[in-house]
Amino acid sequence: TLPQYFRNNGYRAKGAGKIFHFTAAGDDPRGTDHSWDDFQKLARTDSPHLNGYTKGMKGVSGLANMGWDWGETSALQGDEKMFDYVSRAMDEKSDKPMFLAAGILRPHLPFYAAPEFFKLYPLDNVKMPPMPADDLDDVPQAGRKMASDQHFIYNNSTQNQPPDPRSLQRMVQCYQAASSYADSLVGRLLDKLDASGKADNTIIVLWSDNGYHLGDKTSCVKFTLWEKANRIPFIIVAPGVTKPGSRCHTPVTLLNIYPTLLELAGLPPKADNEGQSLVPLFKNPGAEWKQAAIMTMGDGNKALRTERWRYIRYKDGTEELYDEQKDPWEWTNLAGKSDYTGEISKLKALLR
Repeated sequence: TLPQYFRNNGYRAKGAGKIFHFTAAGDDPRGTDHSWDDFQKLARTDSPHLNGYTKGMKGVSGLANMGWDWGETSALQGDEKMFDYVSRAMDEKSDKPMFLAAGILRPHLPFYAAPEFFKLYPLDNVKMPPMPADDLDDVPQAGRKMASDQHFIYNNSTQNQPPDPRSLQRMVQCYQAASSYADSLVGRLLDKLDASGKADNTIIVLWSDNGYHLGDKTSCVKFTLWEKANRIPFIIVAPGVTKPGSRCHTPVTLLNIYPTLLELAGLPPKADNEGQSLVPLFKNPGAEWKQAAIMTMGDGNKALRTERWRYIRYKDGTEELYDEQKDPWEWTNLAGKSDYTGEISKLKALLR
């Protein structure tokens, strides 16, 4: 693992929160000692059920469980325990450098946040994604099947209208509030880093593991190969290398994080890394980049993203093509149109 590699090369490796997955409470599922010198496991938020769905309601499925809950709560967020742990770690003194991972859970379900963050998003003013009724008419069956995963969220929430807590608009409001809470945690962690006096000698990487559909594509999940499920925030600060305010529009993937951090930290390259270091793009955001940004969802289903195009090819051979510059919500599938045969051939070659 990434923290294990740093640990094996002279670093202390510490972390807290959602770093790996829920099944191991954020920790390495093979055990803490496999990757960390110390790790604080993910803490859950102890809140009453808030979204208005209860067990016994017909067709609500998981919505009656905490895992799919949403709402406004003053309960202590589990992320606060992560913040306290990481803050203490920043103050530690050691003769070794540190690899420190801060796993912020929000805005993952359940979509919880305190009242102060809901004030930023009055329910009547919540901006909803566009949801044209014919959105999936030109989408292959494989794509529609992905969109229907956990469809009980979309099916139930769209049948209720605000201010009903069961409504899609309320769910979106809760997602936005939870996102702002996560953003505030990022700010607090950076303030703590500045106060520690270590910011000028610290590489910062901010990323998420996936996006999320909020009713667009008749979906309220992350299990698709469309832009809203795949695109993530990705920010790197490397003192002396990156330039404040710079932005690179070249699509890249999370596979690039590992080799990038090794190069920035001056550690030996790891031969079996699949990604490439992003350092050339830090120095020149317009530099040529040959590694394709490829995403997968399930066996044999792949998507490829260039600056302009998203090409999807499912295991059964069906395809989608979207012009992201003209069609950011991916309403018009251009696959099958003769004008785009050449473009599809070029993109298909990159998936092999």
